Amino acid sequence: MGESLGGNSQGVVRWYDWMMTKPHDLLYVAQAETGEIVGYALGRPGLSDIAPFASELMALHVRQSYQRQGVGRNLMVKMAEQFQKLACASLMLWALAKNPACSLYEKLGGQLIGKREIEPEEGEKAVEVAYGWQELDRLEIFAEGA
Repeated sequence: MGESLGGNSQGVVRWYDWMMTKPHDLLYVAQAETGEIVGYALGRPGLSDIAPFASELMALHVRQSYQRQGVGRNLMVKMAEQFQKLACASLMLWALAKNPACSLYEKLGGQLIGKREIEPEEGEKAVEVAYGWQELDRLEIFAEGA
């Protein structure tokens, strides 16, 4: 089965519809030199699931063949910079506890701030963990060394 990041025409329509109905959300897309979409980050300024965080990273996806090449880190930094321009000084996100990206969040200075059990539609329970950055400029400092 191939990877999909919403790059086909149906995916583009879904992203367009999402952004039209949620105009305050932020979307960053990473492209390869060929123009191929290789990753994206979706964020929302404003109160998050866990107070007092002022913004939330809703999704961060990088094509498997582009992982561990700095794409996710760069998307996180761009999102943090934009949140700061919107006067959001902190950020949080939820991720599946088994997600390998959790090591990226930790390298970027994210602190474990929550944990919850979820039950996706498939019926199999999973554990999500929350990471937070009280000061977004700290994320950027950690990114320089990551």
